[in-house]
Amino acid sequence: MRRNDPRTIVSISVPAKDRPVLEAFDKLVKLERCRRGRSELTITAWREYCDRHLPGNPQKPLSPPDPARDKAAIAFLRTQAGLSYRQIALVVNRTYHYVRRVCKLQLDDKMDHRWSGMHEMSRRFKAALPLYRKRFQAFMTGRYSHPREAFKF
Repeated sequence: MRRNDPRTIVSISVPAKDRPVLEAFDKLVKLERCRRGRSELTITAWREYCDRHLPGNPQKPLSPPDPARDKAAIAFLRTQAGLSYRQIALVVNRTYHYVRRVCKLQLDDKMDHRWSGMHEMSRRFKAALPLYRKRFQAFMTGRYSHPREAFKF
């Protein structure tokens, strides 16, 4: 930025209890040897913050979730991932009975019953639960077209 470029003056009020923060900031300005003092370091910090946070917080869609996608995810988690009813209920934030009903209506007669190797709250499942929930939310919002894409780890 050139010296003759137009500038915007911004005034910031700092409460007395935060005065040590301002003094520490002044020390950083001296250590960084900024040419324009506080302004340069402040603009750099604001630019970094905007780069990290500019898209904003991802919002959940206002439309209700598609029940067909919900059931497809439940079916996939039961058949392909081998999760139990309780594990699926934890992933999709539904009741055990809802998940069981969906699985009974759609799957259990077609599925061979084998042990998944993961207890309801085993360490392995506890570690994977946040990822399952994140992928389920992404699938429900339409980020993935098929559950196979969403739950591919």
